[in-house]
Amino acid sequence: VSKNRQKYKRENPEDVVPWVKQVLQLRWNAAAAMEVTEIEEGKGKFCVTETLNKNIQQDEQDGTEHSPQVLEGIPKKRQHILFPHQKYCKCGRWQDNKYPCRHAMAFFRIWEELEFPTIL
Repeated sequence: VSKNRQKYKRENPEDVVPWVKQVLQLRWNAAAAMEVTEIEEGKGKFCVTETLNKNIQQDEQDGTEHSPQVLEGIPKKRQHILFPHQKYCKCGRWQDNKYPCRHAMAFFRIWEELEFPTIL
């Protein structure tokens, strides 16, 4: 623990830890291909749709690889319900990690049209 304290002592305490910043950048990049729609206007409830393909994808959380199930040539779509103002996503990662999942990143990037440094 003391080694980590020394390592980050010189850095601004307001800065994001480099590993977390890297994870957020991966999520930001993945969010570019998603669709975001408002479920009920003005209620803060959104649906984020991601299209999975046959390529092996690397999970940004732990580096494990998985291959999404895809029917012959037909991409699979996965939808997640998102309440951004409550920091809630159906996938559960936002709640577990205390920083935005890739679906929340899609909301910030596509719906809110924010730039990556803004969300750090």
